[in-house]
Amino acid sequence: VSGKSTDDLLNNPKITTEVVVVIDDLENDDKMAKAASQQQHSLAWFGFTFPEETHNAPQLSYLRIFGIFFWFGCRAFGGPIAQINMMKDELVLEQKWITSERFNRVFAVYQVLPGPEATELACYFGILCGGRFGAFLGGLGFIMPGTLLMLLWSW
Repeated sequence: VSGKSTDDLLNNPKITTEVVVVIDDLENDDKMAKAASQQQHSLAWFGFTFPEETHNAPQLSYLRIFGIFFWFGCRAFGGPIAQINMMKDELVLEQKWITSERFNRVFAVYQVLPGPEATELACYFGILCGGRFGAFLGGLGFIMPGTLLMLLWSW
């Protein structure tokens, strides 16, 4: 191949075919990489995390997780918009547990799922701090004040 001009190489059907095959393989690899990346991002919405999906949420004790979200539940008057905004202000904007973009992605998924978004967000932040049991305690802590008030008033 050495000693031949570029025009000679491109006019050779065997070499041209091999170049096209290599280019096709590179394009297929790129498409597969994009598909894998999209699959990882969609799985991350359901609690699976990947190296590029990092967060700054501290690893907290179970009692601390319960306490944080119990306190959110005690101040959770004003409907879901106020509750979600309160969590976003404190955990995303002030303490920077996750980025605003990631919060928006997670919140968009929770809007599609059935159930109260504020409680689902409490579970999400709980899982970041303490795994699955942290998610359970975050959700329980968030709904407990309202549940106790309803039981007390219905007595």
